[in-house]
Amino acid sequence: MYNNYSYSLVGEQNPTTILVLTRTSRERIKMQQDKMTTETQTLVVYPISSAVREAELFLKKVEGIMTTNEIQKKFLDEIHAYCKGDISQIKEIESIADIDNEQINKWLEERGFQIRLEPFGSGGFGVASVLDLLGKWAMKGKKWSVKTEDDEYFPGVKMTTYGSKFYRVKDNSNFIIDIETKDSDHVHLMMVDEVPTGLALLDFVEKIHKEKMTVPFEYDGFI
Repeated sequence: MYNNYSYSLVGEQNPTTILVLTRTSRERIKMQQDKMTTETQTLVVYPISSAVREAELFLKKVEGIMTTNEIQKKFLDEIHAYCKGDISQIKEIESIADIDNEQINKWLEERGFQIRLEPFGSGGFGVASVLDLLGKWAMKGKKWSVKTEDDEYFPGVKMTTYGSKFYRVKDNSNFIIDIETKDSDHVHLMMVDEVPTGLALLDFVEKIHKEKMTVPFEYDGFI
């Protein structure tokens, strides 16, 4: 899945529209056949922020950024302003800006993308950003089968080696599970019935993060 964002940056050159490309994944999970399907909602803001930053560096002198809708304004004012200082410290993010679409196409192909950008036209240029992050659990789980209420089975993983950090939030009885990766990153997992889309998802997650409370875990593990 590709997310496309267009901005206009104003500098010494004429205003130029920039196509920011980021790659996210969306997987469909079949929970109960013919009854319920859910899709994961993915929001990755740092690659987008990195692409905007790369465009600013490419232009060298930018007086400001003109947005075309409220979502872009929210992203620049509330997210990019906060994230851009961290970009250089995230080794898994790469970005490129160029007036030659073929240079960007080659760069994307080398990183597993098959999208092909068309020529940008006079005065135009393109930007691409990739976040390549593979997380491996610090401690392995065991292969397991998950049984549903209607006696269907689905493949799963049972984790019994974690238990030091579990949280809950008000009005949700499900645990928030903290799993560490081999690179010392932490992944928080939580079951939620409904989640918003777009940038509203970021606000939703931040609210959970602020309100989460540490709770004891009274089970042998989780699946």
